[in-house]
Amino acid sequence: MADQSRKQSLTAELDTARARLGGYVAALRHDVNVGARLKSGVARNPVAWFGAAAILGLLLSKIPPLRRKVVVKGPALRNDQVERAGKAAVALTALKFALSFAKPAFTALVTRQLFGRRNMPK
Repeated sequence: MADQSRKQSLTAELDTARARLGGYVAALRHDVNVGARLKSGVARNPVAWFGAAAILGLLLSKIPPLRRKVVVKGPALRNDQVERAGKAAVALTALKFALSFAKPAFTALVTRQLFGRRNMPK
């Protein structure tokens, strides 16, 4: 008989422990559910959350980058090379403008030579 009552008390204790454990699991699920807690917090006080987010973004934007600046030196040019490069740039620019203005006349000349005068618009 003592064994039977001991067995029933242990079973009752086990049921109580399981019920308590179920309550702890529900509380733990509530604590771990960050998304739902964040949504409810923002819904209760949106001004504070958006203000804090703006301040945090401002502070994060002011952190200097952790990279070093890399300075790349150009090729070492002598003075005469720089002067020649400048003259070549001016000459090429002038040539580009001249060809742009001469293109319509050149196109008409080639068209006349290829197709003759009979199909030319008047």
